[in-house]
Amino acid sequence: QSPALPVLGRQIVDLLQRKIAERTDMRASITDQHVKLGDEQISPQAALAMDPSVIADQLTMKDFDTFSAIRPHELLFQSWNKPALRHRAPNVLNMIASTNNVALWVASSILWQPKVADRATMYTTFVSIAEALRKLNNFNTMFAVISGLQLSSIDRLKHTKERVPAKKIQALEGLIALMSGRKSFKVYRDTLSTIIPPCVPYLGVYLTDLTFIEDGNPDMLTVKDSDTGNTSLLINFKKREIQNSVISHVQQFQKWKYSFLFYEKLM
Repeated sequence: QSPALPVLGRQIVDLLQRKIAERTDMRASITDQHVKLGDEQISPQAALAMDPSVIADQLTMKDFDTFSAIRPHELLFQSWNKPALRHRAPNVLNMIASTNNVALWVASSILWQPKVADRATMYTTFVSIAEALRKLNNFNTMFAVISGLQLSSIDRLKHTKERVPAKKIQALEGLIALMSGRKSFKVYRDTLSTIIPPCVPYLGVYLTDLTFIEDGNPDMLTVKDSDTGNTSLLINFKKREIQNSVISHVQQFQKWKYSFLFYEKLM
């Protein structure tokens, strides 16, 4: 037997022990964290045990605060997507970060459950939260929640999903179909055109539209005078009109506020 094998074995054991310790510390830190609901301090587990509609209310208020703070100039020149211009779009970036954080929160909350039954319960809870968000017309956070449920780490939990009630799986499939990107989010766009505000629209669709407008249309147009043959540069006002149409659509939904009470930092 090679003398290096026992040494390698000890190194592997030490590495595994460190990883287990890190996982235990991380689980403890998440479990020990508390959040505020009014004057009460509650754990994340207790928060998720609350009525899904209450959680949806708080997520919606938080998301709407960020959405309503977005200023028109933040949506120009793809500022959110260019390192040199990111400082111009703080609220857009905050909303993007919030959407990503919610998706990761959904997935991690399920994965941290030690038992299949507990994971199934948590999965079901998040589907219920997504349904409640849909009723509130909060498409942005709803998209984040269903995105978390579709992450590969969750999608492969076959035994977990087998324990989720069939009606919840069916409800989730309906929400996924609603937010499908097929035909440029046609189903979602059609739905958005019929809703009654207040509403938090899915910001990603606007950012995609504005990106295509910016990339596909020049800022200036070269025009040739038919009489003199001279050329001149003119502002592409058509491009500005299309951009204004998208931004006006955002502003339309910023005007209508939600009326329910916001509990500080529930999530």
